[in-house]
Amino acid sequence: MAPTDSLDLQAKMAQVSLGKGETAEEKEAREKLCELPKKSDWKGPILVRLETTTRLGRKQWRTDGGCEGNLTFNEPAHENIIEFETDLFKGRALLRFRGCPNEPTSYFDGRKRRQQWVVQGQFKESVNADKVITGYEFRRKAQNLPTSFIIKPILALIRTLAPTFRCDVYNDAPYFLNPFLQTVQVLDVSTPGSEPDITKEFAENNKLLGGYFMNEDVSDRFQRKNYFASDENGAKHTFEKDFVYTFDFFEDRFDPAEFSLVLPFATINITPYLDAQPLTLMGKIEDKESKYHDHYLFNFEIFHESQLDE
Repeated sequence: MAPTDSLDLQAKMAQVSLGKGETAEEKEAREKLCELPKKSDWKGPILVRLETTTRLGRKQWRTDGGCEGNLTFNEPAHENIIEFETDLFKGRALLRFRGCPNEPTSYFDGRKRRQQWVVQGQFKESVNADKVITGYEFRRKAQNLPTSFIIKPILALIRTLAPTFRCDVYNDAPYFLNPFLQTVQVLDVSTPGSEPDITKEFAENNKLLGGYFMNEDVSDRFQRKNYFASDENGAKHTFEKDFVYTFDFFEDRFDPAEFSLVLPFATINITPYLDAQPLTLMGKIEDKESKYHDHYLFNFEIFHESQLDE
């Protein structure tokens, strides 16, 4: 039986769209996967896990035998690496969150950053770079939204920070998406065996992307981000099976410990708007002509304790 304080949240999570012809056994298995651990088992104010529907379909799984429904994060870094696999990607991840237990102060001190997630691994199939996206996506409508008079300036500000950002707040399944290689903060592309240690910081190393990046003068990460702001440029490059890719995502606009969006003019608690839904940390194929359309390279989800009171 689920703990009382999370019954409502789990009931909402169980409203994931059913597959056609879902049997009673399949429904029971899905609902079992949707259950959250009791709050006393959480590792702080947040809970991170492999996303539910990809786990249920066995399209994402851990390869190290670790728990899929309650992932470890922060220190000690070497012990908290998550080995995982999907039908398109095999690799490892390391998650860091400011304001959460065992915070890596040596990483966050003196910086504005509030979270970091590093993903490293190899593609199982070659994938066009312009067909990979990242961001936040939801399965149910947002709730309690303020008027467009308030929302539009916020979205305008976000677009100044990320010009390629696209979203639909009012959709039945809202989304906030951006090109993958334009979003990654630091990128390393290496031959197997020469990839960086993900528990340590590493410099931009993009020459093996080929083409434009063979020029010695374009090794800067900001040049790479500006370049991939164009879909036309993204179409010129491919994620290849022969290389190991290391993606470092970090940001200072979302505070995971408080579940708040931190903007220059305001800090906004997002819990009232999410209808008990998690935030996603994901990489995804968006290519309707490919059999891998809507498949994930990785997909983690974050819940906050404030959602238990919904």
